[in-house]
Amino acid sequence: MEKEFYLIIEGQKVIVSEEVYRAYMQPVWREERNKRNRWRCRDAKGVRCKKNCSECENARFGRGAIGNDLSLDALVEQEAPCLAYEKDLLNDVIHEMHLEALRKAINELDEEDRELVELLLSGLKKKECADQLGISKHLFDYREKKVLKKIQKKMKKFI
Repeated sequence: MEKEFYLIIEGQKVIVSEEVYRAYMQPVWREERNKRNRWRCRDAKGVRCKKNCSECENARFGRGAIGNDLSLDALVEQEAPCLAYEKDLLNDVIHEMHLEALRKAINELDEEDRELVELLLSGLKKKECADQLGISKHLFDYREKKVLKKIQKKMKKFI
């Protein structure tokens, strides 16, 4: 009797060849093996031991499953809450820095350019903005590109 290989896909048992099964399962098995090895005890030289971690003398000294070596990579992989908070905080700070640089760059623009930016930020369509300025949409598009380049240039000196 030949062995049957199958995968569970969307709750359904799908029969596959041995080759497909192994190709699909290899990354899963590799991750499981890496997870097990990550928590193995280590001796003084840092070599992983093959003994039972609960009985190993190295586990008692903080190098085993009870007190494994700390790794920033492992924390990032596990998405430690403290790192997620710091990452969010860092993103917020960077975002605030960019906003402040944008405000400064806009304030340094001349009055016509600042008016164009204010119209853009008001949520009006470009055609409506052009009508309010009394210019064609084509000229508005041209001025918009020039103003955005000016803002980018000015922001570089603030960041």
